[in-house]
Amino acid sequence: MAVAPDTVAALPHEPRVIAVHYHDLLAPRGLVEPGRATFTYVYAGAPTRRVKDRFVHGMQTTLALPDLRNVAEPRFMYPGRRFMPDPHWLQRTFERGLIFEFYSPTEMSVPARGRVAKIHARLLRIDDLAVLWADSCSFETGPLQNLPVTAPIDEAEPLYMPAALAKADACADRLLAGFLGTNRR
Repeated sequence: MAVAPDTVAALPHEPRVIAVHYHDLLAPRGLVEPGRATFTYVYAGAPTRRVKDRFVHGMQTTLALPDLRNVAEPRFMYPGRRFMPDPHWLQRTFERGLIFEFYSPTEMSVPARGRVAKIHARLLRIDDLAVLWADSCSFETGPLQNLPVTAPIDEAEPLYMPAALAKADACADRLLAGFLGTNRR
């Protein structure tokens, strides 16, 4: 979904612009205990935070957005929505303003050779939950390194080879160009 040019032009004058991302849920590891099974999830499906941070930096550089707040802590997607973001939770938390939201669909297993990571981004107006822009990009991750067996981790970057991180950066650049309209002829 393309963004309206007047939305991009008005962005530097918005009183409240926020950027959030969600945990990337990946690979449940079953830990069997007598009488019950528990699962440990590794929060590292795609380097969504890296994509969001690069996108935000590009927005600040290009549009000089002084009031853009980049939330460092990832949000959780709740199981009731099949681990997909529910904008009502953003509305309850932030109440008003515009929010850039970045997430990757839940991936419950990862082949040894890697997978295709898909990052979704959208701009929401919190007051009425209107979607002002939505786009996505994807890239092949290649093999993962050092996948933990029992301990959740917060950052995806230690799992990915440098080539995959470069692809994540290119993904962020494509999202930014799509938002700004610089990739249209």
